[in-house]
Amino acid sequence: GGFRWEFPPRGSGRGGNAAMTEFEVNPEPIVTCPTCKSGNIIESPTTYVCDNQSCEKIQVPREICKRELTRTEAESLFGGNETALLEGFTSKAGKPFSATLYLKKNGRHGFRFPDRN
Repeated sequence: GGFRWEFPPRGSGRGGNAAMTEFEVNPEPIVTCPTCKSGNIIESPTTYVCDNQSCEKIQVPREICKRELTRTEAESLFGGNETALLEGFTSKAGKPFSATLYLKKNGRHGFRFPDRN
């Protein structure tokens, strides 16, 4: 006798199994890459990336928490390392929230939340 655990299949969460939404690509560069300074930030169907093949640091999804990050917002993020306060994000629990996106040192995005008054 003993126990054997059976788990249901995992859903589409942080594990990378979720299909990313694909968007139309504008081939024009957005800004100079803030990491390598020699490439440009461009759109792929699913992410914003650096076009310099040796710069693999920048990779920000075009859809974050069920909200599309527009070119203008991406320009603020990569050009100034931070966006204005953005609304329309949806948490994992399904609740709407607002936040400022900032660029982390590892080339990914992070959230800054407004003060609760």
